[in-house]
Amino acid sequence: MEVIADDEILYRRVQAGRGLYKVLPDGRVQFSSQAFLDPRKRPSVDRAILQNYEAQRSKIDRSDGVTSIVAHEVRAIKDLVRYDEKGKVIVHIFAVDVEPVPLLDNQAHAEIVMHPAFAVNDGAFKKLRERLAILANQRQWAAPPE
Repeated sequence: MEVIADDEILYRRVQAGRGLYKVLPDGRVQFSSQAFLDPRKRPSVDRAILQNYEAQRSKIDRSDGVTSIVAHEVRAIKDLVRYDEKGKVIVHIFAVDVEPVPLLDNQAHAEIVMHPAFAVNDGAFKKLRERLAILANQRQWAAPPE
């Protein structure tokens, strides 16, 4: 399997009008963890290098925005744990990675994954989404909404 380089920039499409971000009084954008929600717990991203660093190619609609994160920052997320119903840690750490998952209509498509995948629950995935939103907040828009 192809490996995504640590320095690769990853684009995430953020739809407008869904409460996925807000614009702060100073003009900066604050992304919600909901911007990284995915029913399969594998948020989709596009590899910038395969899109010639044209972030707007990740948009489906003109009102969409595109933020970015970097693969090594995603892989550096190390503090995710899973607890049992009594609050005891049962999975000490999840490894977070970015894997290429090319689609017929989007060869740049990749997914952010947690290993071991079988142990991922809503709480651990919520913490991952929160960390991803922090990373996106640091980088702001790669392509703002129109």
